[in-house]
Amino acid sequence: MGISDKFDEMKNKAKGKAEELAGHVKGKSAEAKGEAKGKAAEAKGKAKGGSSSGGMSEKIDKAADFVNEKTGGKYADKVDKAADKAKGATDRNR
Repeated sequence: MGISDKFDEMKNKAKGKAEELAGHVKGKSAEAKGEAKGKAAEAKGKAKGGSSSGGMSEKIDKAADFVNEKTGGKYADKVDKAADKAKGATDRNR
């Protein structure tokens, strides 16, 4: 085996390694892109869920129930009135 054969062998090994690394980088890039798309879709879904009046109404009701529980229902009429106003405000902002 001559020197040119050894040179060709080393060149082919280097070329194979370069192709292997390029494939690895391409795979990681596709993986990161897919993960980013998934995170964006998740954030979009959370944003839509949080801005719907149904979800907000439930949260307002839960907060009103909490206040009524902590105050023993002493201010239930005022809390309910405030909750209704808050629900109306969220419906108008949709």
